[in-house]
Amino acid sequence: IEIQGTIWEIHECYSPIEITDGPSGAYYPRMLLVINKNEGKILAHEIYEHGQYSQNVFLAKIIEGFEFSKYMPCEIEVKSKSAHLLLDDLLSEFGVDVNLVKSLPNAEDCLRSMAAHFMRQNANEN
Repeated sequence: IEIQGTIWEIHECYSPIEITDGPSGAYYPRMLLVINKNEGKILAHEIYEHGQYSQNVFLAKIIEGFEFSKYMPCEIEVKSKSAHLLLDDLLSEFGVDVNLVKSLPNAEDCLRSMAAHFMRQNANEN
């Protein structure tokens, strides 16, 4: 897989969608977003049920994103220290820069759009 001159935002977070029937009641599931920062395009996303998310699952989804895209970005931006450590360890030998940043504008915009969509959907159902 070749490295291309593009930047990805990778955001591990909680979904803005509440799951009401969790094993211990309502909860917000873990979510992973992979976005091409240059294009604003979602490359991969996953919402994990209670107990499904782990570091191995995170890394497998990122590798799946590389395989699907048929390239690796030259740079990855993350907000989470744990994601930074995992990805830097995995990708440093390939020459991919992994940077810890304060903001992921495309990922945050995507989450706001998702939350607004589900709020409208819930309002229409009620």
